[in-house]
Amino acid sequence: MKAEKFYADKAPWLRRGITSAGKTYIHQTFGKRSYVERVILEIKQFTRKFRRSFQNIKSFYLNLKGFEVFYNFFRLHQTLKNIPVTSIKT
Repeated sequence: MKAEKFYADKAPWLRRGITSAGKTYIHQTFGKRSYVERVILEIKQFTRKFRRSFQNIKSFYLNLKGFEVFYNFFRLHQTLKNIPVTSIKT
């Protein structure tokens, strides 16, 4: 599935990039977009802490996969007030 709509803040380079790709730009300062930015911030902080321990791209991806498991299955999420995987309704 390819996304046709993109939520972004007022950054002009984002608007130009989205519209030049023929996609719909939707301005949103807070909301769903904030959740994505939170994950990106967490990944940036993770890589900043451990960047010297990555010997090659494969070790980076393995560490990133481990971070993904930690983030979704063990870490207490600030907004949800619980572990994200427990919020999934089946």
